[in-house]
Amino acid sequence: SESQRFFDLPRNEKLALKRDSRNARGYFDDELTKQRRDWKEAIDIGMPGSRNWSMRDDDESNACLDGFNRFPSDDLLPNYRQTVVKYFSACQDLSDRIAILMVKGLGVRAESKLEYTDDEKKSGDDGTAQEGDAKDQDAGMIATLREQHTSYLRTNFYPPYIPGETPLPDPGATNNGGKDE
Repeated sequence: SESQRFFDLPRNEKLALKRDSRNARGYFDDELTKQRRDWKEAIDIGMPGSRNWSMRDDDESNACLDGFNRFPSDDLLPNYRQTVVKYFSACQDLSDRIAILMVKGLGVRAESKLEYTDDEKKSGDDGTAQEGDAKDQDAGMIATLREQHTSYLRTNFYPPYIPGETPLPDPGATNNGGKDE
């Protein structure tokens, strides 16, 4: 899989994409849980600030409060970015549908004046799109959700533990100088 290919990269290649104090998006292998270093490696990818995946990730308009996405170069992993974007979009579509079902289940009525895409166009006798039907309301909710979208896609990798061969994370590697509370 593309995720496995990413985590199989040499450590220095992954560290070139490491998140930092100015950019919370990217690779990391030093997260702490209960004051101890986690076993996992991970990469966080988020919706670009521009909402446009076709722009360069480091483009100014893709900057968010938490930074911008960091992907390995296409030279290194030619299919990684497109695979992640495709999966992110599929998860976004699924979460949109779930949110709509939840809103409808709560009895909330959402209204919208959005136009249909050419594939979805429904027309009345005069050829105009019909407003107020369920599909139009769903489109309005989806548009609102996507304008406010702040979700991330985190890919975790837990290296296999081989007794006697795999070093365990340093139990003294804490953010409080190695002192347990």
